Amino acid sequence: GGLVYGGTMLGLNELWYKQYTRSGFHFFNDNEEWLQIDKAGHVHSAYFESVWSINSFKWAGLSSSKAAFLGGGVGFLYQSTIELLDGFSEKWGASSGDIISNAMGSSLAMVQELAWQEQRIYVKYSFHPVVYDDDQLNERAKKLYGSSLYETFLKDYNGQTYWISLNMAPFFKSAKIPDWLNMAIGYSADGMYGGFKNVWEENGTEIIRDDVPRIRQYYLSFDINLAKLDPGSRVIKTLLSLLNHVKVPFSALSFDNKNGFRFHPIFF
Repeated sequence: GGLVYGGTMLGLNELWYKQYTRSGFHFFNDNEEWLQIDKAGHVHSAYFESVWSINSFKWAGLSSSKAAFLGGGVGFLYQSTIELLDGFSEKWGASSGDIISNAMGSSLAMVQELAWQEQRIYVKYSFHPVVYDDDQLNERAKKLYGSSLYETFLKDYNGQTYWISLNMAPFFKSAKIPDWLNMAIGYSADGMYGGFKNVWEENGTEIIRDDVPRIRQYYLSFDINLAKLDPGSRVIKTLLSLLNHVKVPFSALSFDNKNGFRFHPIFF
């Protein structure tokens, strides 16, 4: 764990932060950026890292309670170290909103382990490629989010959805719901071509695209709890547990203030 943590942070510093001017440690208020999709991403990442840290400590022989506290702490530390690097970068700054989001994700993993010795409420992620029909917006999106599938998968906030996926069987035992079936509530946003608003500079000219609405989107869908499946192989079960932080494609009902209610036969 120490080697992975240290190696990751050294690599991140060399590949990313070393390119930018350093400064004294400072904070930057980005809580209104990206319609808070980035904050949802921090919750998801901290949750994911905490769950895997908890499972690692349990595998190593620690009790469930010790694993919960240590794993939650490691997940929070791992994700929040990025705020330290941001804080010493002139281009960015540490974000109190990011730190709070990290604490929320780690706490959700830790509290469930303490209460139930398992995860029943998952934070999950899904992504769909966005087609930008407007040439100007397409070029802007490439500069912001990249052009390859790998880049957009990680960076395109317009294509990301974050989910709270509830394993229903433990809460509704009399209903005889399959233990692998989850109910999921999702949040995403669209129309974002800048952190705070759709305004940017291009070749010294200010571009204003207030005609493109920035909208919040909400989803209701089913999900599959891959951790509850028994494939008969320890290796495959571990892989399924890893994939369990990604929402399984399913039919979904969405709502936003531009299109109202819509049904999606398959949404990811």
